[in-house]
Amino acid sequence: MDQQAYKKAVEERIANNAGTTFDEVLVIVGVAVLISVVADDCAGVLRRRLKWWQSFPVECAVYVTTLLLTVCDLAPTKVVLPVLVGTAIIVRIVGLVTTDRSTSIPTTASQSDRKFFTVFRASLMLLTCFSILAVDFAVFPKRHMKTESFGISLMDTGVGCFVFSAAFAFGSKLANAKDRTGGTFSVKWLGSALPLLVIGGARFWIIWVTDYQEHVTEYGKHWNFFITLASLPVLYATGQKLLGLVPWPRFMTIPVVQATALLVSYQYALTNLGVSDFIMNDDRSTFFAANKEGIISTAGYLALFLFGVEAGLLLGAPVPRTFRAKPTGKKEGKEEWITLSPEQTEQLLRHKRTTQGLGATTLSMMLYGLTLAIDLFVQPSSRRMCNAAYVSFILCLCIGALGLLLLSGVVLPACRPSGDEAGLAAAVNANQFAVFLCANLSTGAINLSMQTIFQPTEVACIVIGGYLFWVCMLASFAFDGLHWRLKVW
Repeated sequence: MDQQAYKKAVEERIANNAGTTFDEVLVIVGVAVLISVVADDCAGVLRRRLKWWQSFPVECAVYVTTLLLTVCDLAPTKVVLPVLVGTAIIVRIVGLVTTDRSTSIPTTASQSDRKFFTVFRASLMLLTCFSILAVDFAVFPKRHMKTESFGISLMDTGVGCFVFSAAFAFGSKLANAKDRTGGTFSVKWLGSALPLLVIGGARFWIIWVTDYQEHVTEYGKHWNFFITLASLPVLYATGQKLLGLVPWPRFMTIPVVQATALLVSYQYALTNLGVSDFIMNDDRSTFFAANKEGIISTAGYLALFLFGVEAGLLLGAPVPRTFRAKPTGKKEGKEEWITLSPEQTEQLLRHKRTTQGLGATTLSMMLYGLTLAIDLFVQPSSRRMCNAAYVSFILCLCIGALGLLLLSGVVLPACRPSGDEAGLAAAVNANQFAVFLCANLSTGAINLSMQTIFQPTEVACIVIGGYLFWVCMLASFAFDGLHWRLKVW
């Protein structure tokens, strides 16, 4: 088939997709998180006796096999999920039996406390890397592709989860800063926008030169995912500076208040001021109209970013190692401080994880109900507009995943010393920018080398599995072999 006919066939395949259900997306992301838990525990057991390059194939095989079986409908989820949960329990029990408990105390509270977030980011990144190539093959179900206008799908959640993850990381660092409003601290994040803008511009140029298929209703003619991500730290820093010029009430400096006000205003504009109709029409006459999806939806993504910052402030702060002593009478001299022992720190950390895990799980269920209500009575979920229903569902998804990870660490302790950062999850988390860039370049190369949508299931599975193995191998080699750390967001 010639290039133009193939390009048309690809565009027809991805057009007019109504997506799937909220429940199915939640299940698949839950499976992705459990995969990361199992793989990370395998690393904890295997790397006691093996080098990283010897244990890596087992970790990667867990990801590749389970994602292919679950996402591509090669095996029913009701079979994969119990097997995955059972494997996670068995691996952790084996790890606990063979672990010297004297080494299981966290070396630093902050390292131990952020382990759940490391696994969270790695699971989302690997699921994204898997999906951006798998979607080009016929083995990938259409209901998981990005929706045309309204609805929800697995790939619709990608950009939203990235935004939340970046905001959570920002909020957790902000929790340790003196300026909790992020006034001066947020300026440091402006540097992360430059490489993303460069990549966004390069992506547009490459697509234009190669005539690669692109769905214009996704972000617009010139806008793309990278430009949206780059704009958020700039808008956040600018907004905080502007708010500082006006004597607002103190509660207006709270990110969740700012996010709620922005999202409600944006949704009102969508439903009552004709903004939805403008986004959905075919007008591309001006630069703004040509990129209306990307530009206008930034308001929704900024609200999501602010919600993520609040989550990072609440869940990302480390456990303190010292406390001011409670005064028992009048004392002269310096203040007395109590330093916790490692055992006390571990006990406090487990209590904190339990409280946060239960709270996050409860909040996720409440957000699920809110999502259904907004979707039914206000406006159906739309990634294209990043409306209130979409933002609410992304919050439900991410907070629920974090709650699952927090509770999993309480029910069965980890299979390694808590301060130990090793394994595929740590490697992917430490080099997210490089991993995502490598995945995008590899995806482009594969699509230029074959007509993917006409490949049989066997070929598709081999190519997707080999591609994900390649991406994971580079991440592990950079982290364990070269000791690189390359993160932009």
